[in-house]
Amino acid sequence: METKKDKLDFAKERAYEYLKRPDNYIAAWSSFCSDLLNADLKDDTGIMAALEIGTSMLVSGAIKSNEEMRRFIDGFN
Repeated sequence: METKKDKLDFAKERAYEYLKRPDNYIAAWSSFCSDLLNADLKDDTGIMAALEIGTSMLVSGAIKSNEEMRRFIDGFN
């Protein structure tokens, strides 16, 4: 059975693949969110709150580069 850590690691690795391409932080975030929402982590209020914060930061311009997105995604555990 996959653990929460396994699911997070999978989502992170897929997002990092997007971050290898220039200015692809929005696609990386979309991939990360999609993977976590499809990984049956919807009941994890910490994950859901962090996804909402990340989306707000992205929309507001607080995250505006691949490096900033990588640091934000690295903070998930």
